[in-house]
Amino acid sequence: MGLRYLSEEIEEIQTLAEQGYTNKQIADKLGRTPAAIRNYRHRNKIKTKTQNSIQTLKENEKTLNKNVKRLQSQIKILQTRHREVSNALQLDKTTLNNRLEKALYTMKNQKPELFKITTEQQLGKLAGELTGTFLKWLIS
Repeated sequence: MGLRYLSEEIEEIQTLAEQGYTNKQIADKLGRTPAAIRNYRHRNKIKTKTQNSIQTLKENEKTLNKNVKRLQSQIKILQTRHREVSNALQLDKTTLNNRLEKALYTMKNQKPELFKITTEQQLGKLAGELTGTFLKWLIS
């Protein structure tokens, strides 16, 4: 068994390790061997500033990877919902066009005089009729 460490030496090892000193540099300052310092640091889990930074970076990487996976999952859900809404809107558009076409045909049969006037007059009357039909459709 090697020499025991004094409390001052332990504090010095911790301080120097946190400041980024190597085992050899710490050993030189304390009059110990680099292997003794390495073993002591290993047994007591004293890490250098660089080791702590690397560990922090690895933890951050894990967190970021989890966030990326979560966001990718949410993107897939949103893409699915977007397709569903787009399909629903397309169906609504088709339904609306069919209803408007049917209403125009009905209007042509019920009020043929609308289709024997000038374009400007026709557009004005059609707009009024279509608005009424559209409002009835919305209500029903």
